This record gives sequence, C-alpha cells and structure tokens, in this order.
Amino acid sequence: MNISTLKPSLALLLLAACATPPAPPATEPVAASTPAPVLMAPPPATEPVGWQCRDELVPPAGYLQETAFFAGSVDTQQAVDRARAQMLARLCTASTTACDGLAELVTTWKTGSDGARACAMVVINQSAFASWKARQGLDGFDVALQTAVASLLNGLKSPVVAIDTVVDSGVAGGERAVWLQARLAAAVSARGVRMIDVPSSFSGVGLPAGASVLLGARTVIRHENNERKLEISLTGRVREGKAVTRRVAAPVVVLASAAPPTANEVPSLPVDNAVVTLRVQSLNTASAAGALCAGDVVQLTLSSSARRHVRVVDLYGSGATVGAVLLFPNDEHSSDIVEANSTIALGGPAGFAAVPLPGSDIERFVVLAATSPSGLGAFAKATTTCRLSPTLTQQLHSAQVPTTVDVTSDGFRVLPAEKCTTHAAPDAQTLQALTSSLSSLPLCP
Repeated sequence: MNISTLKPSLALLLLAACATPPAPPATEPVAASTPAPVLMAPPPATEPVGWQCRDELVPPAGYLQETAFFAGSVDTQQAVDRARAQMLARLCTASTTACDGLAELVTTWKTGSDGARACAMVVINQSAFASWKARQGLDGFDVALQTAVASLLNGLKSPVVAIDTVVDSGVAGGERAVWLQARLAAAVSARGVRMIDVPSSFSGVGLPAGASVLLGARTVIRHENNERKLEISLTGRVREGKAVTRRVAAPVVVLASAAPPTANEVPSLPVDNAVVTLRVQSLNTASAAGALCAGDVVQLTLSSSARRHVRVVDLYGSGATVGAVLLFPNDEHSSDIVEANSTIALGGPAGFAAVPLPGSDIERFVVLAATSPSGLGAFAKATTTCRLSPTLTQQLHSAQVPTTVDVTSDGFRVLPAEKCTTHAAPDAQTLQALTSSLSSLPLCP
C-alpha cells in the first residue's frame, strides 16, 4: 500500500478508508495449542555424602522439597518412600492416575543416617509441577465449558450455533482467544449441535444469517491464593420465537498457566449497548475467534437503533506508548449524526488494513453516542480527525468512559508473525509512514 496516496480523513485506519487496499492472500492463522509440558531438568548433583540427619536442609534452587525420617533403621529407602508419599499427599488431590503422573517427576536428592534413623529429601522441579497442575485442570475445564454451553442451549430445538469473536483480556483475538474458541467449539460439538461460521457481512446487530444462537466469550485474569486464574464469561444471543434474547452462563475458571499467554492485558471497555453497535470483521479470512494477522483487511461497522450524535475514537498502542484519534466524524462523514436503524461502513467499501502501532499487537475502537452534541461533554468540540488530549487518551485506555452517553467498543489483537506464515506483514516503511501520519495530526479542541 502507498501511504502517500491515502486520504487523511481516517487516520489510524492506515488512512485507508477511502483507498483500496491490496487484497492479501487468504490467511489461515495457525491455531494455538495447549502449552507443551515443561520437562524437568535433573536436580543438582547430590550434596556430599555423610549427611547425619542433623544439618539444616536447604533444597536446590527452583525445586519444591519434602523431607522424612524413619526411626529404628538405617535403610534410607524407607525414608525415601515416606518422603515421596508425603510430597504426593501434599501436592496431589487429583485422581490416582493423575498422581501417578506426578510421582514420575519426584526425584530423590539427598539421603543419610545418624545411626539410629534414616532420612531423605525428595524434590520436584517447580516449573514441571506447575505444568502438570495446569494439565490436570484442563479436563475439568472442558467439562465445565460443556455444562455452560448446555445451560445456554437449554430448551432450544435444533439450534444452529455460531461462535462470535472471543474477547481476551479486553481485546478480541490473539493466541489465547483461538485456543479458547477451539475448546468452546468442541463443547458445542459434543452436544451434536450444528455450527456455522460468522459471515464477514455480519454487522453485529441481531444474529448472523442462518444462526439461531450466537455464543460469545470474554475473559479476565483473577488472582486467587497467589495463583493467576483465567475466568471465562459465556453469553448466548438466542432466537426464541420472534424475539432475540440474551442468556448468561455461570463463569468458568481455569489456571492461566493452562492456556497460551497474552502479552497486553488491558481494561475491558463496554461492549453491550441497546442503541449503538460497533463491529470489527475480517473481509478476507474466516477470522476464527476474531484472530487476525497484521495486514488483514477488515471492516469497521457502526450501527444505531436510534438517532444519535456520535464520536468514534481509535485507541492505539499499549503500555507507556498509547494514543487516541477521533475517526468519526471526519472529512467523508462531516455530520456527527447517525440516523435510527442505520449502518455506516467506517472503513469505506474496501475496508482497511489491520495494522497496530509498531510495538503493540492491539487496537481498539470506542463509540460515544448522545441525543445532543452537548451530551458528548468533553468530546463535543472534536468534529474531524484529530488527536485526543493526553488526559482523555489515558481515561479511555483505562476504560474510564462517560456515564451520560451510550458506549460500545470493539477491536482486534493480531497474532504473532510466526502464526501467520502465509501472510506478509506490512514492511517497516509502511509502519513508519503510519507513525508519522499519526504524529502530524492536530490536537482536538
């Protein structure tokens, strides 16, 4: 793409709302798999022989330990057996078969005797134990997902299910979203239910064509008992007679270490709104779970069920390097009014290339809508493409949104380059042109 030929009306959409981006090859993101188990490295060499069961016992770095004594005998094997049994009883509350798997990771590190009793220390690599523990949680997690899906489909006759974009830690898509979408699809399939893909033409309003149920998933990280846990909230948009209703399942929780990691976990912006809807949808891939590769062509669709004065803001970057640009209204859509029951393709007929700011893998869009311009408050005077003030930028990135307006949002998280082997990411020149275009925009009034 040639940045210099693109109009400046929609800055961060690679300034491409009015240009025709080249169609990249069809993308098939590589699905993320469950992390491979961490192989346990052998513990450090045994400490000098002659341990007489009296020294202060210090386990090797990076290992958990259990020490046991066996009185009336100098047979250290009996002390080893006792230490192993104590460790398994402490660390394993799963089934016998699962505990057998853990027992294979336990290693004898130190033995000794004082002439009246035997003693032994056994150890287990902490990383190997964490990996084992995460794997044990997945079986129960999958059963819990099936239970949640069953509650959302309860009472429906011959439902046709589509799985919507998975929103992971505040942003749609990414490796963990793909991982979760695959497990959610397996839970639906286990019920013998027909599934269809969400079409690229879906605006986010109602149900996709051909579907009677739209399942959605959102994740958030919780910290409990010094452990990071991934909490998944499942919802169902369901056709019941002539109406479309919303169902909510009980949250499902799994250890975060059981799933692929997510680099940029950001506060979640509001999504569900009765008046305004925003939808990022890929135009050239099936976009499973909302997963995109850098450079994929997408559309940003704005819909409203009532007449509203609207601002659409692009939130880009992550960490200490963040920014915000007003995308709507702009030179192409000078009026800020969105009429009732109308839809606007903000990316133009051809869409735009999904390219986050260099150094970030995410981009989000937020809609603020009010019945009058004054209702937009601090955003009212911004009426064309411009950069928001640092204060407003930080507020929106922190999910601090006005409470007096209708708010909704959407976004995307691109997959790592190694997961997009059939797709050429934008080159450095294109990314530099994007960055320069952003910095040259005027500040909003």
